[in-house]
Amino acid sequence: METGIYIKGKLENDHSAAATSDSILSQSIQNFFTTYSQGVFRSFLSFNEDDERLFIALHPVEMMVEFVWHPSHMICRAQTSTVGPGYHAYLMDLLVKMGDQIGINWTPVSEDEGNPYLKDPYFEHRDFNDLQKDFLHCLKSICKTCMETDDGHNMINFPIDYPHIAEEFYAASQLTIWTKDL
Repeated sequence: METGIYIKGKLENDHSAAATSDSILSQSIQNFFTTYSQGVFRSFLSFNEDDERLFIALHPVEMMVEFVWHPSHMICRAQTSTVGPGYHAYLMDLLVKMGDQIGINWTPVSEDEGNPYLKDPYFEHRDFNDLQKDFLHCLKSICKTCMETDDGHNMINFPIDYPHIAEEFYAASQLTIWTKDL
């Protein structure tokens, strides 16, 4: 179970995303993040792009925020489960602010449309307490799985085929390695 942001953006004016050059849109997004990112998010801010995507690194242990260009819209995808609800709320609030300034209307993408994350109540209601409860539910599920696994070597929030980083461990995340003795 992962928590993240998966939203569709359409330009609010009469022009489609295709009518606005992807490079101009990409530059506008980069300028916004450069101007408004704060704290640790500004310290680790970096950009990478190709013809179809813009990637933004905001946090050292979370996957990059990804913007994918389509002819009539863009998709913004960001895993937030590694860092937690504060990061999720910060990023969502930043994306909404960016939408207001650049003229992007964000809508959620459903599971039927390919959203790999749990339903995001924060997008619609901006209720941080509910968001924290959703993250706690995910964390409890991870802990339950770790406790039910006798062989150890539980790698939490790592990409598939990530090499083992130690011979003897019970569980590992990007932040630390635990032994069964804790």
